[in-house]
Amino acid sequence: MSASNRSGKSTESPKRSTNKGMGAGGSRSPGRGSKGPRPSGEPASGPSMGKPRLSNATGSRTPSSATKGNKKKPQARSRRSSRWPTSGREWAIFLAKWSAISGLVLAALGAALLAAMFWVYGSDSRLPRISSLKDYQPAQVNRVLSSDGQLIGEIFEQRRSVVSFDELPEHLVQAFVSAEDKGFWKHKGIDYVGMMRAALINLRTGKKKQGASTITQQVVKNLLLSRERTFRRKFQEIILARRLEKALSKEEIIMLYANEIFFGHGRYGVQEASRFYFGKDVKDIDVGEAALLAGLPKGPNLYSPKRKKNYERAKDRQV
Repeated sequence: MSASNRSGKSTESPKRSTNKGMGAGGSRSPGRGSKGPRPSGEPASGPSMGKPRLSNATGSRTPSSATKGNKKKPQARSRRSSRWPTSGREWAIFLAKWSAISGLVLAALGAALLAAMFWVYGSDSRLPRISSLKDYQPAQVNRVLSSDGQLIGEIFEQRRSVVSFDELPEHLVQAFVSAEDKGFWKHKGIDYVGMMRAALINLRTGKKKQGASTITQQVVKNLLLSRERTFRRKFQEIILARRLEKALSKEEIIMLYANEIFFGHGRYGVQEASRFYFGKDVKDIDVGEAALLAGLPKGPNLYSPKRKKNYERAKDRQV
């Protein structure tokens, strides 16, 4: 018995050791040093695998992408904050740039508005026709003479006697241009530089000290338009002045001006003014008399030499 027991023990011990190394069905169970398959769901371990990551298949970020996203936010904030100037020089450049842009935008809008207004007022069917000035026949003095040629009486609504351009002395024409419109022979009806200069002077003084109407504009105002002071009439005056320059010559415009303008004391036109102030026809006046006549349209009652209190003013206006 003892021998068999010993032999049984010796035979059983190898079996136990064999069973420890085998799994069910005779397969070897993985031990500490084995490389058998690991169960599903169990994370791999080892120095080469690194930290676990979330799968991208689920739509979640990996830890590295989340870290990158956190780094971009302060960069975006810094870019937004860097748009504003930080020094005095940068502020000066910034303000100058935006002032220039704003000025250009306002200028473009102003030009578009002016163009629209000129188009609206220029296409008005009630606008007077320039062609009516080509046949200029104003009210004149009708003189009644006796059989021997003596003047008996005069009938008139306005005391005016029309003269042609050839009857106007050259020094009288030059005096009118010098006193009323120095750029008459060069412009096309409108003196834009003069208008800007007059606007600046009037804004600086707060009063209307200087006008900018050309001789052509005065002809339009006296013969074609009313005396109302509105933007509509001013725009129409500019439009008609440009049209008049295209329809008539400079000489014809001067002739219209010289015969239509008011010289005070009920006298219209240079012929009647010359007869009243100097007792002669306009073709016979000298340079000093021409200068006096040219100065009267600005203010006939203010510069009339027939009024003693205006005598000095009239002499200053001649110079």
